[in-house]
Amino acid sequence: MTLNIIISVCLFIGLVLSLILVQHYINEAGGFAQKWCSRMGGQKDSSGGCTSILDSQFAKTFGISHADIGVIYFGGALLLMLTSKYIPWLVPVLGLAALIYSIFSIFVQKYILRQWCTLCLLVQVTMIVQAGIIFSSAKMLTF
Repeated sequence: MTLNIIISVCLFIGLVLSLILVQHYINEAGGFAQKWCSRMGGQKDSSGGCTSILDSQFAKTFGISHADIGVIYFGGALLLMLTSKYIPWLVPVLGLAALIYSIFSIFVQKYILRQWCTLCLLVQVTMIVQAGIIFSSAKMLTF
């Protein structure tokens, strides 16, 4: 399995998870998003912390939800991966930005909001794995 395929799979998983998080906004934590969010259990809200996390001031940038930004990021990066013969220089740059965001988001959930969003954590793990794959391969960073 080539590196491009592995990264594309990570991006696809992230896209699907981000679309599920977008469903949270559309259905107010109903359906599939509710089932995943409630798996963490023991949180202050009935959705396992997802509502508290996704409705917090930290869940938007310039008024755009991070779930929507995730769909744009994962979808755009996946499109770049699938339409380019070589990994474009933008994918490692985006991977670094995603890594920084993931660390920040985990910090916010753990230390500021003191709640966990299961789906959010899965998205962050996906971004960390993708960034790790990109930056662990020296050939990925040659332009």
